Amino acid sequence: MAAHWSSEMVTLFTAVVYYRADDGELNHQSYVVVSDELSHDKARVYAFNKAILERVKEVTPVRVVHYWSDGAGSQFKNRYNLSSLLYHEEDFNCKATRSFFETAHGKGPVDGVGGEVKRAVWRSILQNNTVVTNPEEFVQAAQKLCKKVKIVHVPKPVIQEERGNCKNNRTDVRQSLKPTLSTLLQGPVLPL
Repeated sequence: MAAHWSSEMVTLFTAVVYYRADDGELNHQSYVVVSDELSHDKARVYAFNKAILERVKEVTPVRVVHYWSDGAGSQFKNRYNLSSLLYHEEDFNCKATRSFFETAHGKGPVDGVGGEVKRAVWRSILQNNTVVTNPEEFVQAAQKLCKKVKIVHVPKPVIQEERGNCKNNRTDVRQSLKPTLSTLLQGPVLPL
C-alpha cells in the first residue's frame, strides 16, 4: 500500500498514426508517450510529436504529416505550434499540415488508446500484479500489458531541452500568415 501513496504522476500523450503500406492498404499504429513532465505546453507537444515521428519513420517512409488535434490552446492552438509547421520540413524532413477538431464534439480513437493503457495498468496494480511508483515502471507495465500500443518514454530532461529551444526566434515568428478564402471556408469555394 505504501507504493500506492508514494507514486509519482505521469503524463500520457496519445496518437493514432494512419499510413499506407507498400500494397496501398491503410494501416494504423497507436502510440502513447509517457513522461514525468506534467506541464501542458508547446515544448511538450513538440518533444512528444518528435518522439512519435522518429518511431513512425522506422516503419514507413514519411513525406507528409497531417496533424489532427483538439482545440486545446495551451498545447495545440498557439503561435509556436502553428509556426513550427513552417519549419517542419527542416526539422523532420517532411512537410506537415494541421487541422483541429471542433471543441467538445465527442471522443476519438486517441482517447480510447489512452483510456485502454491507463485501465490496463490500473487493473494490474489493483490485482497486485504490478507496482508502479515512477514513469519508468509505468512504461514497463504498459509495454507488458498493451502489446498493440507502442509505448514511448520521453523523460523530463528531453522536454526541458526542447523548452530551451522554444525560446529561440521561432516563438517570435513575425511572418504574416495571411488567410485565404480556402483556409477560412469549410467545403468547396463557389464562384461569386
